[in-house]
Amino acid sequence: LFQCTQGFYRLCLYGGFMKIRFTKMQGCGNDYVYVNGFTEHIPQEKKPEFVRFASDRHFGVGGDGVIFINPSDEADFEMEMYNADGTRAEMCGNGIRCGAKYAYEQGLIGRDMMTVETVNGIQKLKLFMRDGWVTSVIMYVPEDQFLYDRDMEKAAAADASVQEKLATAGATALKTSRIAGGGLHCQIFCDSIDTFDIEKLGPEIEYSDIFNAPACFEFIKVVDASTIRLKIWDGANGAVLSSASAAFCAARMAVEQGYCRGDKEIIVETPGGDILVNFLEGRISLTAEVSFAFSGKFWY
Repeated sequence: LFQCTQGFYRLCLYGGFMKIRFTKMQGCGNDYVYVNGFTEHIPQEKKPEFVRFASDRHFGVGGDGVIFINPSDEADFEMEMYNADGTRAEMCGNGIRCGAKYAYEQGLIGRDMMTVETVNGIQKLKLFMRDGWVTSVIMYVPEDQFLYDRDMEKAAAADASVQEKLATAGATALKTSRIAGGGLHCQIFCDSIDTFDIEKLGPEIEYSDIFNAPACFEFIKVVDASTIRLKIWDGANGAVLSSASAAFCAARMAVEQGYCRGDKEIIVETPGGDILVNFLEGRISLTAEVSFAFSGKFWY
């Protein structure tokens, strides 16, 4: 009944249906629906509603959002990214890495080094192949894109309600940062990340008065000087299995705070899989597997 009602609604609103081809991909469980913007054309004003439909795990394809792979005058392609609720997203490390695999395997780009236009600027990636298929992708992030947000950190430290909620998670420290041009990331170091329900604690902290925009909260357990373990509450998407951007911020802050060593590879363990972080001269690399799930088409 829901699908029939939705279909009738679109027929009345748009005067017909569009046949959309898509590909579902995931990086460490961070899954997105990919649409080829070179060939599939959805009117810009209709994209938010399309994204909500496609991302729905019951009535649509299902995913953490939708990513359109579009032509670009400044890079090999543009990544136009949306959260599952239809809002524009600034950046996703796993999303862009899967996008590089998509562009290569769809024949859009034929090189193992790519540049991608994003809201945050041009990003560089390197692809690794086996038997002609992309198995993993490295994303390079200039180290100066990591920015402290000390004002927010001070505000969180002075907010009794936030501190009370963090105490229930056994938090030992809260730090805040941003990736240049992107949203807020909060690194919450904990003695354990297995003693609280992130589905309950995540929104309680996110909707505190001091956070006036969606933020990504990384609950971090330091295992040793080269390993950290994460649980992630990612604003509009809720609890997610993984986030390369979260891994980047968490690893960078762990080094900055002296929990981990910056001269060794750091293994970031997430529920969806491991992300390897290396600190190079002037930049940071993030490496993890990327996987194709399935392709198809549906009438929208």
